Amino acid sequence: TGWQEFLLAKFDEAEKHFRKALDKDPKHVPAHVGLAHLNLDRDPAAAARAARAGLDAAPRSGRAGYALAVAELRQGKDAQSFDHAWLATRDPATAVAGRALVAKLLLRRSSWSHVIQTLTEPGPWRTDPVCRNRLACAFLRVGQANAARELAEQNLRDDPLDAFALHLVALSRAGAKDPRPTVPSMLSPEATLELVADYFALGQLDWARDVALQTPELRGSLGPHSPARGHPLLLYWVAYLNASGGPGLPSVGLQP
Repeated sequence: TGWQEFLLAKFDEAEKHFRKALDKDPKHVPAHVGLAHLNLDRDPAAAARAARAGLDAAPRSGRAGYALAVAELRQGKDAQSFDHAWLATRDPATAVAGRALVAKLLLRRSSWSHVIQTLTEPGPWRTDPVCRNRLACAFLRVGQANAARELAEQNLRDDPLDAFALHLVALSRAGAKDPRPTVPSMLSPEATLELVADYFALGQLDWARDVALQTPELRGSLGPHSPARGHPLLLYWVAYLNASGGPGLPSVGLQP
């Protein structure tokens, strides 16, 4: 089937199967959702059209709603994405992923109390590592460092190398008002880059920039009289976050 090929990363074959299924039945929801997932990276607008077709065929489909929410998010349509992410939370098949996406969008709005409300309601998302980390972010932002640390440490018991949870523990110990802890030394440059990207995607630009600046490779090397050195992608991230601006993001000089 198309989904079997998709899971094996045989994307061309998967697309053939999905389109063949739709030739036979234009309202075949799994095929519409499959095409949406195939296009999320390469063409979010096409992904949104496919997901919407699936949702038109089955208005309560969480899988179609979730695919549409992700496609809309990638087009910068946060408000529409939020509505369809909530739709996904009502389907048991996508309830956890839907809550995680709702929390992400709320974090981007700095709606800390709504994140906490969304992720502390009873349900399977309470034990999901992504949801735990996002809930911990919200707890940190409202000054509940102990609650944040407890959640992050729960994730670390399951995955001791969870970079996001490791940094949340460091943040909780440093204090949320001026959190500038050193990035845990066990993190590789690749894990650090992923952490910066994760914070950026959640709209936490100050934390993203702090992570980049506090890495051993960059710390102390970005002054006006110091040559920039270290991982080039981290340097690019610092430059991009400087250009993005926003509260709490003072300019830092990058020397060639």
